[in-house]
Amino acid sequence: MNHWELMARTLEQRGKVSPLFQAPWLVQGCFRIDWLHACDQGVSADFLGNLLLAFARKQPARTLRKQVQLLWDKIQAWYVRRGVQDRLPHLFPSTLQQPKKAPKLRGSAAQVRALIPFALDSSKDLLSLSDPVESAMRSGMHHLHQCYMCLDSGSVFSSDVLRDSAVRFAQQFVALESHFPDPMAWRIKPKLHLFLELAAEGSRPSQFWCYRDEDWGGSVARMARRRGGRSSLASFSANVLTRFRVQQPAVRMLKS
Repeated sequence: MNHWELMARTLEQRGKVSPLFQAPWLVQGCFRIDWLHACDQGVSADFLGNLLLAFARKQPARTLRKQVQLLWDKIQAWYVRRGVQDRLPHLFPSTLQQPKKAPKLRGSAAQVRALIPFALDSSKDLLSLSDPVESAMRSGMHHLHQCYMCLDSGSVFSSDVLRDSAVRFAQQFVALESHFPDPMAWRIKPKLHLFLELAAEGSRPSQFWCYRDEDWGGSVARMARRRGGRSSLASFSANVLTRFRVQQPAVRMLKS
């Protein structure tokens, strides 16, 4: 849709348009889909939740909890070997799948992103190409990893490679959902469509992703946190300003 088609549909469905569009020259084309929400916290978290469950079930233990613990031991060893900074604090069955919900890896965007290479290596070690289902998992992981490689600052960006890898990843994800009778297994969510739109835009996602904004928002939230007392805009603001001042180095006045 172009800008005016979007405005017309918004008025039809909601009866009003966001006041943001009153700003001069602000049109629909100014907005971009963010990689963090569409991929790290979207399709990647969904795919890894299912894939890590498949890895866990291949561990030599009888209960899922013990299987996940063995997998967690391998992840921790991998963290140490690779010197990974953004690590999951723990891994339980509930980290991979909540009751009555589809599998999804619970973690921050950076923690999910950091496990992409681990999932790729493990898929080669644990999944067989002779099994059609495991082959689809392995292929899907390969193409998802290729999408991330397109964003590497040390690589030459190719919009065609990103688009092709995203489509191939989506095809494997859809095939896996179709294969499993359990409606919660390998469940496709709307963010897969959003991810494909992002890959098809032709622009480089690393030029407009919001990692820095999200990091700053988290920092402010930590500084504003209160342990008691009256909650108000003034008290939260005072907390932020006070803790910000405390964290800054003191100014030293020296005689010339």
